[in-house]
Amino acid sequence: PISNNGVLEMSKVEEVLNKEKFLDKEYDTLLDEFQYCPSERSFIVSLLKEFKLAFSLDNGVLIPDLLDVQEPDYDFDKTDCIEIFFKYDFLPSSIIPQFIVIKNNDIKEKNLVWKSGVYLKSKDFNSEALVISDYEDKIIKILVNGKNKREYLIILRDVFNKIHKTFENINPELFLVIQRLDAKPVNYEYLKQLEEEGEKYYRPHMNDGQMQKQEIKILLGDIRSKEDIEK
Repeated sequence: PISNNGVLEMSKVEEVLNKEKFLDKEYDTLLDEFQYCPSERSFIVSLLKEFKLAFSLDNGVLIPDLLDVQEPDYDFDKTDCIEIFFKYDFLPSSIIPQFIVIKNNDIKEKNLVWKSGVYLKSKDFNSEALVISDYEDKIIKILVNGKNKREYLIILRDVFNKIHKTFENINPELFLVIQRLDAKPVNYEYLKQLEEEGEKYYRPHMNDGQMQKQEIKILLGDIRSKEDIEK
């Protein structure tokens, strides 16, 4: 009853919830093996939504964790975009599904969401974002372009920060990719430390061995968090 795009039609939700194991093998980690009476079925669906595991569509419910693993084709303009990534010691598989549920109203097109990522478009900020997880490298990267990309990135970072706080011992490092330079990504906290010490410029070592100084205030201005701005 589960389609390959992760959508459960409401009639099929009823059918699935009649099984001995909730959502059969595809979602047997969510609940133990119990049978549910009809009065409990809507509660289970609402529970999925409450725990940011699913969201409603016109024709059913979408569960991001059941989406296709295959990344779809898309055309994201990286020109002058801001790119950051979170680096984890351990990357929980539920972070991206929760993020997708929270930001489901911004999904650009129904086919531009998959198990490990999503393509967003914000009308409010006139910007787009590409959010992708890499479980092998234990990173989640965020690329944002558009008229108000900095403001949109603040919103997206705030969502991730709130998700991180629901886990114990999850404190990922944040890195900025300097798009205009062929240099290694720079740690966000390191840039803040340089600024606090009175440094005006960050001097990255580029891959060709040269150095090209970058104004720290400008770099941090691209990626400051909501908390940092409010301090």
